[in-house]
Amino acid sequence: MSAFDLLATWYMVLQVSALCSDQMHVILAEGLARVATAYRMEHPENDEEAERRAWEAALKRSFEQTDTLGMGLSESGLPIMGSTAVVALLVRGSILMANCGDSRAVLCRAGNALHALPLSQDHKRERPDERARVDAAGGKVRTSDDGQLRVRGVLAMSRAL
Repeated sequence: MSAFDLLATWYMVLQVSALCSDQMHVILAEGLARVATAYRMEHPENDEEAERRAWEAALKRSFEQTDTLGMGLSESGLPIMGSTAVVALLVRGSILMANCGDSRAVLCRAGNALHALPLSQDHKRERPDERARVDAAGGKVRTSDDGQLRVRGVLAMSRAL
């Protein structure tokens, strides 16, 4: 890999990360507003399970829409790069998490000892469920030249934006 290749790679990683930083919260806020309005119209009674599913769907859509925007960067002719992300949404005292890749959320509480509770799971190619998902989507997890499992032989994450 030449110095130019390395700089171009980092440039695209930064571009996708900047896109996430600049746009993902806007996309999520718009989606949450739509969900809140639709939920109130469809569920005048307080159905907490239906509400939770609606918020989860909004989180998922925000990741999908951000991914679509990121794919637009590849039209520049530069190599396609990606980013990982994690989002926490606090709804009625409950935390809803969404993540992509190895960005993770951990809830910590200090007391006599520090307690850490993982709130997300990394999307790694070593996980059997992720490997099955990649296979079902037509991808392949295989060992790369350096002996590591990789998606298509090159990707370290089984999911990314």
